[in-house]
Amino acid sequence: MSECTRERLTAQAVRQSMQQQDRLVHAFIRRQGGGDITYEEALQAGRIGLWHAIQCYDPARGTTFSTYAWVAICRQVHRRAQELRRETDVWLQEMPTSWAVPDLAEEVERKLTEGMLHVLVGQLPQRLRQVIIGRYGLGVRSPCTLKELGKELA
Repeated sequence: MSECTRERLTAQAVRQSMQQQDRLVHAFIRRQGGGDITYEEALQAGRIGLWHAIQCYDPARGTTFSTYAWVAICRQVHRRAQELRRETDVWLQEMPTSWAVPDLAEEVERKLTEGMLHVLVGQLPQRLRQVIIGRYGLGVRSPCTLKELGKELA
């Protein structure tokens, strides 16, 4: 028998084993889940794990194929979930800040706080109000030092 014929028979045997054992992948995903990845991503990763198990299984070691494959499927699904998490983290770090969507709650809180601050500062005596507005840059002016304020108010 030629090398190509043996490889073809081996490939056919692997395909048959993959079809027969595919239920292990589905069972793993239903029981363990794929973490933060979609069912389809977990299924693909699990099938890669099953393929590795079929390629490397040695019955002489005393474990059943399903036990051996379960661990291989688990390892591959979790590895894929970690890869996707890292890819997402890298993408978020590289994302231009102009794309960032402001948090609506934070924006509302900032506006309310700013409005309340202006109300409270408006109740201060004129000279103290000038110091606070000048020092912290409230309104249209930028913050300045106490020395600069002293020169203005002198």
